[in-house]
Amino acid sequence: MQALTVGFVVAMAATVLSTWALTAAGLVGRDMLLAERPMTDFIWRPDALSWVVGLLAGVAGMLSLTSKKSGSLVGVLISVTTVPAAANVAVASAYGVWHEAAGSALQLVINLAAIVLAGLLTLVVQLCWWRHVARRAAHAVPRQRADRRPAPVSASRRPRRDDG
Repeated sequence: MQALTVGFVVAMAATVLSTWALTAAGLVGRDMLLAERPMTDFIWRPDALSWVVGLLAGVAGMLSLTSKKSGSLVGVLISVTTVPAAANVAVASAYGVWHEAAGSALQLVINLAAIVLAGLLTLVVQLCWWRHVARRAAHAVPRQRADRRPAPVSASRRPRRDDG
């Protein structure tokens, strides 16, 4: 957790510095941040879908980790829910647009909380499921179907005849 926190802080500080450098070079400006951005408003205006996205990322991440199929997709899912908000906190802070920085920080907190909550709930559901499966297996009586005949012995399985 410490590495994650330090990583976010360092990345956000680097983003602030990069924003200032790009602004000084005339490549970006505060007006770009303040312009209408209907496709990215969700980054700093959290709503119910913020929880849905975070919960789905948490479930996917935990299922991937517990099924030994962890791959880059998990990192992508979690990054999609956290990196835009963290970056916007940094850029909005660099330009002093505090209401947008606060909204992005709230979005980041919601996403992280949803990821952790979904991960924990996924573990609980898995634990209950595997206990249920174990109980059923312990109480199950092996059944043999009466209508099923044993498979014939193949040529490779037949005992050798002694010809001599």
